Amino acid sequence: MASLFTLPPGVVDLEICQFLDAASLARLSCVNRELHVEIDGSRHWATLVTRSFGITANKVEMTAEESGSSALLSLSPPPQSRVRKRSPSSSDIKWRDIFLAASMDSFALASTRRDDDVLQVYECHPRVLLNRPETTIRDEIVLIHGLRRFPSSASLLRLYAQVIRRELGVRVVS
Repeated sequence: MASLFTLPPGVVDLEICQFLDAASLARLSCVNRELHVEIDGSRHWATLVTRSFGITANKVEMTAEESGSSALLSLSPPPQSRVRKRSPSSSDIKWRDIFLAASMDSFALASTRRDDDVLQVYECHPRVLLNRPETTIRDEIVLIHGLRRFPSSASLLRLYAQVIRRELGVRVVS
């Protein structure tokens, strides 16, 4: 029987990683450099974000150049994610980083007692670790979980509406 590690990394990613949880994916990526590169940029992290945090992942990604306004961000990876690029651009979404940030935030959100605590979690994340699209997705995850916990909070609803408007390029005139 052939060893798992004699298989090409792409085959491991496509055929095996889809059945693994986040901890198993992270452990498997530590085996060798080829697997780390393949798994680090894998579309399976986006699936884990969807599964773990209950977000739908079916929006279409647009760039700021295409829309003429701020970027409309996606909660799903682009369809070309099966092909691994050699030099990823700064606009690529790293779903693994989003999963890690959202996991850390979920621990903090579990102990919130008021909606103000959710706002503190929203504001305290070190944004230098994520690029702009990743930060927006992380912010949306935090606000969605805050609204699930405190559905009648006017401040969370207002902030969530501002985030959505900012990303869609909608301006409200008062």
